[in-house]
Amino acid sequence: CHMFCGLWGVLAVGIFADGTYLEVSGLIDGGSEQIVSQIIGMIAVVVWTAGASALVFGLIKFSMGLRVPEEDEIAGVDFTELTQIAYPEDDAEGEPVLV
Repeated sequence: CHMFCGLWGVLAVGIFADGTYLEVSGLIDGGSEQIVSQIIGMIAVVVWTAGASALVFGLIKFSMGLRVPEEDEIAGVDFTELTQIAYPEDDAEGEPVLV
């Protein structure tokens, strides 16, 4: 959602700009320079975001890990991290059951 809508917003300026702001004209208004600038900007944003995300997630993965331990997944992260049961299933006596 954020990526596609954000990139569309950048591209739309190059298509629909009508010269109202800073005398920028898009393709519809007869300008072709702005669409090139907007596409270069889009490429720069995608490259920067991919590189920065790869670096940050790589550091997290090798330092503390991106996932909880398998035992916590099986027991339920709500219980192991927050000591609460999010969706309790009752047994015959009405007591919560930990799977």
